[in-house]
Amino acid sequence: YEITTRLVGSEMCIRDSIVAAELNGNLLFINFYETVGKVTITVKNSYGQIVCSHPCDTTFEPVVIMNVPVDKDNYTINIIGDQIEAYGEYYL
Repeated sequence: YEITTRLVGSEMCIRDSIVAAELNGNLLFINFYETVGKVTITVKNSYGQIVCSHPCDTTFEPVVIMNVPVDKDNYTINIIGDQIEAYGEYYL
């Protein structure tokens, strides 16, 4: 599954039938509506550097809250696992 949403500002929302992501201040909320097994969530800055990462098993952790940077930049969120491949972006 691929989530592609381009948003500007400190509030972001990405949704599809399996996963939703919402940025509120410096907290990124990832909600898995379906179990997709083990995934790794990474946030990269505009230079491609990983600025935060969180591995999880969606069977036991259907909601992930990550503390993410809110410095002025373009960030890419990647959610990669055996059953899902999704990404989104937020711009500050």
